[in-house]
Amino acid sequence: MDEQEAAPVARWQGLFTLLFALTLGATSVAAQSIWVRELSLLWFGSELSWGMTLSAWLAGVALGAAGCGLLSRRIRPAVLATAFALALAGTLGGGLWLLRSVRSLLGTQPGELIPTGQMLALTAAVAGTTGLWVGALFPAGCALAGRAFGAARRTIGVFFLTEALGTLAGGVAFTMWWVERMDAFAISAMLSAALLAMVGAAAAARRDRRAQWLNLCCGLLAVLAGAALVVEVVRGTSDRLERASQQRRWADLFPSADEANTPRHLAGLESRFGRIDLGELRSQWTLYLNCRPAATFPNRSALAPWVHLAASQCPRLRRVLIIGQATAELAALCRRYPGVVVESVELDPKVHQVLAAHLRPAPPAPSHFADGRHFIKASARRYDLILLAVGDPTSIATARFYSREFFREVAARLTAEGVLAFALAGPAGKLSPQLREYLGSIYQPLREVFADTLWTWSDPTYVFAARRRGVLTANPEELVARYKGHNGPGEFDPDYFLGWREDMLQPRRLRRLRAMLASLPPGSANTDARPIASFLHLLREEQTLLSLEAGPAGPKRTSLLGLFQRVRLPHALAAMGAIGVLACLAASWQRRGRVPTAGVARPAVLFSLATTGLAAIALEIVLLAAFQNLYGLVYSHIALIVAAYMAGVALGSFVHSRRRFPSQQGAWRRLILLDVALLLACGAVPALVQALGAMPAGPTALLATEWVILVMVAGVGLLGGLAVPLAAGLYGAEGSASTGRVAGAVDAADCLGGAVGGLTCGLILLPLLGAAAACAVYALGKLAAIIALMLGRRGEAL
Repeated sequence: MDEQEAAPVARWQGLFTLLFALTLGATSVAAQSIWVRELSLLWFGSELSWGMTLSAWLAGVALGAAGCGLLSRRIRPAVLATAFALALAGTLGGGLWLLRSVRSLLGTQPGELIPTGQMLALTAAVAGTTGLWVGALFPAGCALAGRAFGAARRTIGVFFLTEALGTLAGGVAFTMWWVERMDAFAISAMLSAALLAMVGAAAAARRDRRAQWLNLCCGLLAVLAGAALVVEVVRGTSDRLERASQQRRWADLFPSADEANTPRHLAGLESRFGRIDLGELRSQWTLYLNCRPAATFPNRSALAPWVHLAASQCPRLRRVLIIGQATAELAALCRRYPGVVVESVELDPKVHQVLAAHLRPAPPAPSHFADGRHFIKASARRYDLILLAVGDPTSIATARFYSREFFREVAARLTAEGVLAFALAGPAGKLSPQLREYLGSIYQPLREVFADTLWTWSDPTYVFAARRRGVLTANPEELVARYKGHNGPGEFDPDYFLGWREDMLQPRRLRRLRAMLASLPPGSANTDARPIASFLHLLREEQTLLSLEAGPAGPKRTSLLGLFQRVRLPHALAAMGAIGVLACLAASWQRRGRVPTAGVARPAVLFSLATTGLAAIALEIVLLAAFQNLYGLVYSHIALIVAAYMAGVALGSFVHSRRRFPSQQGAWRRLILLDVALLLACGAVPALVQALGAMPAGPTALLATEWVILVMVAGVGLLGGLAVPLAAGLYGAEGSASTGRVAGAVDAADCLGGAVGGLTCGLILLPLLGAAAACAVYALGKLAAIIALMLGRRGEAL
């Protein structure tokens, strides 16, 4: 084939390779977002699963990239790309069905938490395997492109840039369009079909005389598989799979296999804030949010004692605010007090829509649809009683309602004798160490803000807080007098309080509970930057499950979360420092000339890139948590935030693709400067997040918060995007490694570092130590990378 004939073929090969990279990026971000959402539902909406998911994903990408880089020398790229694309399509469909039926497969009892070890294994099996195929498709795609874009460094840069643009486009489309109009099976099938079609076209267009027929066969196989997926979506197969898998997940929420004792699934849908399900059994309706019971209707008899006890804690009762979900019955009870103005704030309008469509009589709409924290911060009114009905802090989304910062916002909205009231899981009999630590993480910030607090010895424990001492009382006679003074409703007998004298309001028990909670060491308070209450709640559930399995005579076992809880800041700094010392020793060893000069720089480059991935993903998780705290929702914005990160990555790659690659000395210097920038970012991000939290409330501030966080995420991605092409150029500078091998090594180092950062930050350091301490650990890693690069630079004699 002469040059005139080869030119259009090369153009087609380049075009289809770019389309392959675009669809790979879109499929990748959609799959990642689906797994983050689905796996968080297995932990009842807990965001602590984010770190596990991102870690497993990136570890899979690293292994896939490295493995395919090695295979690319022995197996044709068309075969690799087709095989990995088919495997990715199968994993997406099979993984969805597995996650929605896994509780019964594991034998997990309804309402029980899946143990952390099983959750890690499950995350690795689904998210990690998906990441494996995505990571393998990167070097396979680069090898498939061949020399269509020039040298190996340029090919890797162009493919990386195009994949990042695909991730950006896919993230925006997923957030703004796909998730509202298509189910997870349909999204996975359509994107897999598009990917297979592009792989097939790129394989068929590849110029390779010795394997032309093989390329054509691989291309035809991929296109036919993609067409088959489209046909099945059109025939409604994906819709049937979606309904069947959701029904399977619903059935796993209940202990009885008898359909007569299993609630009828009346409604199930995804909202911007999470998963909503409604069931009915014998005229009793139960609302499930993120697969955990949130409210039961009718339930007035169970709510009445708490509401009337809270009202009786108030010397004056004129205005009441209720914050929570499905607040209609609480509001109705409060309105039974004559002359009381009641406002209720609910987060998700879709919850009310579901309840209004199925409950009879339909509950009235709340006074406001808004985030409770935003409403409190923006309100100018003062309240005599604020009822917080958001449940236990099972996630960061609910832990933000038990933080020091929120308590200060509430105190500013209470009258001088106003009362805050909420309920938490409490001691039914014995106060276990895990329950003590959990309640203590909320007791500490509450005591820091309010002058007086009262915790009842009961399950649930009723918690009350007042700005002024002497407002709260545990005296049953005083409670009866206040109730009568408020002209409380006649259907409730206030003498009911007298029966609590020897129960939840027994003075000796109250003093004991207060002493036990106050004896916890300082520094364990739940805050916005350190949502430790959500971690301790999961730890309590997991440890309780282990104790029940062992029995009273069995050996005591510590849960995996219990082991993680032992991590302290000095431990994390020591571990990071030890790894940094090893990297610096390796660079120093090479500087002394004990290995061939050609390979001197590579370990230092890979360590720099690994710590870039480590810090970048950790900062992304910190900003995800900040977005949840400040903006109020992240469930529907996961893909958008990932897209913002990839927008920065794309911009960084674009900058290098438009410029001539610098000299070895210039590239080395730029890589060091990027490490310095990431080190500074580790210090700046927690401070900026804290400043955003101090901003006044309002629509403008809310919009500014959203965009500032998205820009910060994009900025972190930009630093990573600038580092990858530089590292690829330095790693393959001697020209001894193939394009696939260079791409595999660089991608593996970046993603392996990100995997470590995702797991350590999301599951351990952020909830236990807080954002600032976690970022300090990763800043130390970047400092070690800078030193290693300086030593490596001397070794190269640049």
